[in-house]
Amino acid sequence: MSGAGSGKKSGAQAPKAAGGGSSKAGCGFLVGIFLLVFVLPVLWGMYDEGVFDGDDRSVETAPVFGPRDAGRLVEQLSTAAKAQGVCYGWVVDSGRYRTIPKVIPSYSGTFRPETPVPAPSTPVAATTAPRTPRPGVTPAPRGTATGPRSPEATGRPVPRTTRPVPRTTRATPRPTESDPLEQLKRIEIERELRDLDDPGVEYGSNLGVGVDPRQVPAQCPRWVVLTADYFYSSSDQEWTYGSFDFDSSFRLSSGADDEFKRMLAQSDSDGIHGDHPIARLADAIGGMPMLVAEKGLAPPVPAPAAQQAPPAGDRLSASNTGRNIFVGIGIALIAGGVAWIGIAAVRNRRSSSS
Repeated sequence: MSGAGSGKKSGAQAPKAAGGGSSKAGCGFLVGIFLLVFVLPVLWGMYDEGVFDGDDRSVETAPVFGPRDAGRLVEQLSTAAKAQGVCYGWVVDSGRYRTIPKVIPSYSGTFRPETPVPAPSTPVAATTAPRTPRPGVTPAPRGTATGPRSPEATGRPVPRTTRPVPRTTRATPRPTESDPLEQLKRIEIERELRDLDDPGVEYGSNLGVGVDPRQVPAQCPRWVVLTADYFYSSSDQEWTYGSFDFDSSFRLSSGADDEFKRMLAQSDSDGIHGDHPIARLADAIGGMPMLVAEKGLAPPVPAPAAQQAPPAGDRLSASNTGRNIFVGIGIALIAGGVAWIGIAAVRNRRSSSS
């Protein structure tokens, strides 16, 4: 009797053990789904934000504008400079204390910027060429005393005595006193050009990257330069503040900067360091020709030729398409896990009842 009782007890425990294994498998499946759907995206977002990068020194030497962005700016400003006769440039002080390597811009097609023309050097004084004697006349050697020869000896008529006519020469313009404001502006420009070699400073123009319009005054008598100043936090590895202003050969009003910021839908409160700061700075640089045309200082830049229409059905996917795909996969996995647990529970009940 005891042996039969023990046999029944062990037979009753066997299905219960099998049902417990199914429940554990279902719980493990749910945990895996939770990690895949919720934990893994969070970790990926932290990795994408650079949380695990530590102190990345490459961030402090990365250029503000990469090859493609710099090339696009040069092309855009070159088109405006040819249409308006005004040179445009930018100077960006990124607030970093490391030397930023010079960017080699990437241009589209066969575009190449205009070659900068260096300032003309001071001409060397011309040496006086020796006088060539007239034919038939032998010049007397130096040191030989020669007296006046009489007209009878030469057989030539006596010339009339006339007053010597002074030789006309081109008058040299006398230096005039320049405007004190122009002198101060020139001193400031020279100081700013010296600051271009400071660490963390990048500059360019319609003449290419590494060329300031103020460095070639003969080629760019009319110019506009946007100067952007950023404050960089080494601990946060990001810009905490940024602002920009303009310098030009024109005498713009004092409120031109504020007016242009309003035209770009920007204000001093957010500056150019908020969301998408590089794109906002590029928009401000590319919008300088619009400001000059708005002030009536140059004609507007002609609109570019219409581009070829995109093919039918060619459209950008919505920004949340990828997210919806992952959410759908997660819902399907969760539903599958719940169904797995339900089936395991039903099997466990049937085995225990039998």
